[in-house]
Amino acid sequence: MGATNFPHLIDPAVIRPGRYDLHLRMDNPDRGAILAILQHALHSETGDFQLGPIADQLLGLSAAQVTAMVREARGLARRGNEELSQSHLTTVSSRVNRQLDPAVLWRMAVHEAGHLLIAHELGLPMPIKASITMAGGAIDIPTTPLDSLEGASGRLVALLGGRAAEQVVLGYAMNGSGLGATSDLALATQLAFQMHFEWGLSTQLSSTCRIQDAGNLSARQAEIIEAELQSKQSVAVKIIEAQKGSVMKIATALMKERELNSMQLWKLLRSLESPVDGLPVVTEDASR
Repeated sequence: MGATNFPHLIDPAVIRPGRYDLHLRMDNPDRGAILAILQHALHSETGDFQLGPIADQLLGLSAAQVTAMVREARGLARRGNEELSQSHLTTVSSRVNRQLDPAVLWRMAVHEAGHLLIAHELGLPMPIKASITMAGGAIDIPTTPLDSLEGASGRLVALLGGRAAEQVVLGYAMNGSGLGATSDLALATQLAFQMHFEWGLSTQLSSTCRIQDAGNLSARQAEIIEAELQSKQSVAVKIIEAQKGSVMKIATALMKERELNSMQLWKLLRSLESPVDGLPVVTEDASR
């Protein structure tokens, strides 16, 4: 038996068949689990605690961090010679995971709603979970080992859906779509590269090595990828404009609940308007 926080660093020889055959991934607790952890940690306390806002504040943290927050709140109360109260929990939770401005949270909710709306409209797999936390928004959409031109095109449009939603609903997009190697724009660029130069989903059949950074792209490759992204961005904006009310509905639900599981998402997305006709495909200009 073994455990690690960094599975990507494990030597493949360690986890080859016959050694660690069963792999269990333990994600950070969802909102319900955080509430349960808080209730368990506070079961001996006599105070009247409102744990919902605290759970919202701590969403995205590990179980160890949640329990450590309770211990720190107890320490704060002891230093003041006081009984543990709501104010102690609020003070420490805000220090552990700082409170964001409501306008920032709303932008995050609109952004994630754009992803969800377009994924739904283009028939992508139902997301497992969607959340907005103090560290950012996240959507867990299942992937498949094999992809078609239609499926990859839909995923590309969905990746650009958050940025499109910000533009349509809020008037402009901020830099969140391009922050880091796992950002929407980084993943979209990688996917467009794979569609054209690895997977044979455009007019080019020869496969090129995986993109590592923009410096590896030739001028022609960069032009093709940019044209692909601009084309799919236009499709994303068109869908969001046609379904702006649905985006607002999803964003409002995310703001209220902070986290939506697969069943909640299924019910919410099923209540939306009918899908937009016409799944996008790789354009002729982007395939030259």
